[in-house]
Amino acid sequence: MLPYYNIIRPPPPTPTKAVESSNNGVVELFLDEAGVELDSKAADGRTLLKLAIEKGRDDVVKVLLGKDGVDVNSKDEKGKNLLSLAAEKGHDMIVKLLLDKGAELESQDNDGQTPLLHAIL
Repeated sequence: MLPYYNIIRPPPPTPTKAVESSNNGVVELFLDEAGVELDSKAADGRTLLKLAIEKGRDDVVKVLLGKDGVDVNSKDEKGKNLLSLAAEKGHDMIVKLLLDKGAELESQDNDGQTPLLHAIL
């Protein structure tokens, strides 16, 4: 008798997992074909763009910034914009991408800190 194997199928991909794994093609499919909104949020409240910035996924950030309707100056609950987050994490390429897309360099968070200050702290 053959042994019984429980074959578990992996869960289907999610937009969040596609961003985390830098799977540009799947990210684009979710946005273009599956109707996922650019500003949709994960269970923890992060947008796809914020997640890509946190993870340092330059290639995914490029894809997301290339979509219509992206808000490069959105802020979190602490008033920190995406440029501040990228600067704080030391993601130089993402900082450049955000600046090229018009991110506000002088934007202040709730504590009055700018992206430049986040970069040096």
